Amino acid sequence: MPGRVYAQLLEVAQQQHGYVTSGDARALGVDPLRLQDLARCGLADHVAHGVYRIALVPTGPLDQYMEATLWSQAGRGVICGPSALDLHGLCDVNPTKIHLSLPATYRPRRAVPSPYVLHRRELDAGDVTLLDGSF
Repeated sequence: MPGRVYAQLLEVAQQQHGYVTSGDARALGVDPLRLQDLARCGLADHVAHGVYRIALVPTGPLDQYMEATLWSQAGRGVICGPSALDLHGLCDVNPTKIHLSLPATYRPRRAVPSPYVLHRRELDAGDVTLLDGSF
């Protein structure tokens, strides 16, 4: 049975649809390299740079959105546009890509994954609605 570090990461992952980031690990005082160890043992899947999915947490219909918001590291991505409409069930939109709003100053160091469309704008806290406690 995995130990204390796994239990800490699992607790965070359960609040984030199964996902945990290297930043989450650092916030817990855990060396982010431990996430790679968990992936090697089959307890987590590496899904993006610094983003892992804990295998024990069941998958759900909102997983792709959570992964998208965490992709930018530091959790600054906000689902927007047609993706937000779909997420909130406000219309019959079925977007082929996930639209993310990020701060105007954010510059990704890696190529943007093909399923994402980035929009650069500053959002006030009042402009953001949490859905299911996560995004």
